[in-house]
Amino acid sequence: MISGLTFTVYKVMKQTKANTAAPTATSTTNLNSQPNTFGPLGAYDYFGEQELGLKYNNGPFNAVYTSLKQDWVGVQATNVSNAPAGTAKYTINTLGLNYMLTNDLKLFLLNQTTKTDTGSTNNKTTTVSASYMMGASTWSVQAGGTRNAAGARSKLTGIGVDYSLSKTTALYLRNESIDDAAKTVQAAVGSGAQISGTDTKFGRTGLGLRMAF
Repeated sequence: MISGLTFTVYKVMKQTKANTAAPTATSTTNLNSQPNTFGPLGAYDYFGEQELGLKYNNGPFNAVYTSLKQDWVGVQATNVSNAPAGTAKYTINTLGLNYMLTNDLKLFLLNQTTKTDTGSTNNKTTTVSASYMMGASTWSVQAGGTRNAAGARSKLTGIGVDYSLSKTTALYLRNESIDDAAKTVQAAVGSGAQISGTDTKFGRTGLGLRMAF
């Protein structure tokens, strides 16, 4: 760390030596295992990954920037036997900022781009949010969206509140309204057709108890 700056480097070597045949019922060696799984001899068919990070902290202002590169060329999909090998390299750049305006009010900005060298993916995401602490409650609001290569845009607005029961336990409530015209929000959690059919607008609500140790 230098004058509030912290640098990080993370790297995983790519492996493309997996056997693509389906495992036999009597296999005990995992030499014929599913792609992207781990066996006694290590990892099979794992994508290459490299991330460079930069963090800056100075009083009420904090910033984080990361550049993540993933090489899927020749690597199969996770846990899918005989799947076609990947053909793209991904670059995901993320910038996060937060500023403490007062002791109770914080402002946040997130900007992220996801691209492939083949042009199959080109998404840009930006969200702004704020949190305000009021007694035992912390209120939060968020708005933003994602635009894909075709120009379609997914929009999200949300509101939430945390209520502290103790130093380690809190109740939380979240409500989100989403128009996923670009199919980027639903793709992150599963098949869009299973969530909302042909409609692009939906909402979701979460209520729970969070405990920290």
